Amino acid sequence: MSPADLTINAGDLRVPLTIQRATRATDATYGESQLTWADWKIRWWSEVRPLQGRELERARAVAATVSHLVITRHCTGLRPDDRLVLPGGRVLNVDAVINVMERGVKHVLYCTEVLS
Repeated sequence: MSPADLTINAGDLRVPLTIQRATRATDATYGESQLTWADWKIRWWSEVRPLQGRELERARAVAATVSHLVITRHCTGLRPDDRLVLPGGRVLNVDAVINVMERGVKHVLYCTEVLS
C-alpha cells in the first residue's frame, strides 16, 4: 500500500448511511434477552460498492460471504459486529473493518447484504 491509498475523494462519499450497534434488551413478559439494534452514528457519508469479479474473489479471502465494499473516513470505535443501514432500508452486516495503513484516516469495510 502506498500513501495514495489514504486519499479520500469527498465527492465519492455520496451515501449517507446509519451505523447501528447491537444491544441486548430484556423482554418484560418472559425475561428473555433479545437482540435489538440502536443507531450509533447517523448520516455517516460513505462510498458503497457492490463487489464483482476479481475484487470479489480477493474480498472473499477475508470473509466468505462478502458482497459489498464500503469506504469511509475513519470512525473510532467501529467494529465488525456493527451493521450499516443504507437509504431505502437495505442492511449490510460489517464482516471486517480495515484501518488503512493504521493511520486513522480511512476505513475499508467488507460487508454482507442482509436479504429479507
